[in-house]
Amino acid sequence: MSVLRSGRARAAAVAAALLALLAPTAAHAITNGKPTTEYDNVGSFVVEVEPAGGEPYLVQLCTGTMVSDRVVLTASHCMDRGAYADDWGTVWFTLEQRISDGESWELDTDLDLLTGTPVPDPRYTGTSHYAYDVGAFVLDAPVAVTPAVLAEVGHLDERSLRGSTFTTVGYGIRRDDKKKSTQAFLPPWQRMVATQPLVNVTPGYATFSMNLARGHGGTCYGDSGGPHFNAAGEVVAVTTTGDIPCKASDQATRADTQVAHDFIGDVIEHPDAYAGE
Repeated sequence: MSVLRSGRARAAAVAAALLALLAPTAAHAITNGKPTTEYDNVGSFVVEVEPAGGEPYLVQLCTGTMVSDRVVLTASHCMDRGAYADDWGTVWFTLEQRISDGESWELDTDLDLLTGTPVPDPRYTGTSHYAYDVGAFVLDAPVAVTPAVLAEVGHLDERSLRGSTFTTVGYGIRRDDKKKSTQAFLPPWQRMVATQPLVNVTPGYATFSMNLARGHGGTCYGDSGGPHFNAAGEVVAVTTTGDIPCKASDQATRADTQVAHDFIGDVIEHPDAYAGE
């Protein structure tokens, strides 16, 4: 999920600015999760902040998943440059497992940053409803990685999947404390993984529980666009939004719809048509 100029989507850059005075108290997970060296096709989006009169620095923005050697699956709201803050500059993608020391909101300065073009779905309606929130990022050069695949169309319509465990991966703000609100937020650190049960499905969205009191994990700011994997390792949804303190529920945009398959499929088939737009 991310916070851009409005709404409760979960991208970390604005959250970092708002929460920079919070002191980290521990180093655990995105939300009740753990670090992982697996899922090496999942990476982080990084944005350069260019403050007036100050030195530029990097902050974590969103999460994405390689679905071809040049195309990163993510959330449209992460790729909507019209919603970016005025002092945000270049956006990059990195597949590095660790992006910071976990104590500072600023990222490591020696990251392997990949250039590319943000590609929101042209039908994306903004953060008021998050319709068409499956987006992409087209890399300028191919990367040698095993891409993830989308679950077949209609996969989540199977009612037997309610209550089943899914896996979410992200690089965003972390929390492990069940009681505090945003005071429990910790800076982005590295690729993290958590598991959570599927609660509800609508034609466009899937809701997952991240109830810490029940031992569930989930996403927070900066995990927007990150994958929700089924037991077969297929992407069923991308993280979109959730509750403000990141301890109750995830709302993810389904990637198993014909709309998502058609859009991402076209970007994969014709990456140069989208690059440099």
